[in-house]
Amino acid sequence: MNEIDRNGVRAEADGLAAEPAQTTATRNSGPESLTEAQRGIWFDYARAPEGAFTIGGYTVIEGRLDSALFHRAVIEEVAAHDALNLVFSVDENGVPQQTVRPSWTPEMAVLDLSDEADPLAALAERSSMLLEAAMDPTRDPLFLTTLCRLDDARYGWITVFHHLAADGWATALFIKGVAERYTALCAEGTGGATDAAPSFLEHARRLASDPGLAKSAEGWLDRFSRLPPPLFEARSVAGGPRARTVTSRIDAADWAMVGESAR
Repeated sequence: MNEIDRNGVRAEADGLAAEPAQTTATRNSGPESLTEAQRGIWFDYARAPEGAFTIGGYTVIEGRLDSALFHRAVIEEVAAHDALNLVFSVDENGVPQQTVRPSWTPEMAVLDLSDEADPLAALAERSSMLLEAAMDPTRDPLFLTTLCRLDDARYGWITVFHHLAADGWATALFIKGVAERYTALCAEGTGGATDAAPSFLEHARRLASDPGLAKSAEGWLDRFSRLPPPLFEARSVAGGPRARTVTSRIDAADWAMVGESAR
């Protein structure tokens, strides 16, 4: 695998970053509570932080591609989504929270796989490798990307998201957004203002303040008031590079209580 034009792409990106695209909406920077779906992912992360809680894959692009303009489209689309600009922390009570990190420019590695015996297989292998790498949501960006040249008129685009920031539907919307921005940049030659997507943090804030949700939570807490506290500590971790099994042990009394509650 030979790296091509990576320094050039970064240099052009640095130049673009000097005049960043402006969002058309004022962001809520947080901190905000996690949504119910995020809390489930955070629970798993807290038990096994070395795990890869990622989602993504690769897209094959047919036709010639301007890598610098494509990187610009990626930068603008990331800037439009506050969910991709989040950083997570834990407050003084041990409760996770999320805020929008200071502005950052996502890097895009550009690799040449055209000399591989099977460029598409090499693309799939690299995509799997990146998806298996752990991201620390308290420190690392929640998105990374790599562009791979397969031949003169075919590219593979790898996208990896932390699951705290995106689900399958969101990744499809992101790919569609980058494609639309790249098409516009090719046609216009210059970028315009970045239209901000609906704010994820505003959505999280509305959910947290929903009285119906609080009432529902109270009902569930009352229903399962006899359950033992959550088991955050992983006792053992085993498995291959593509999947892991996390095992925690509970005593017989707690197990009997779980069975009773399930009925």
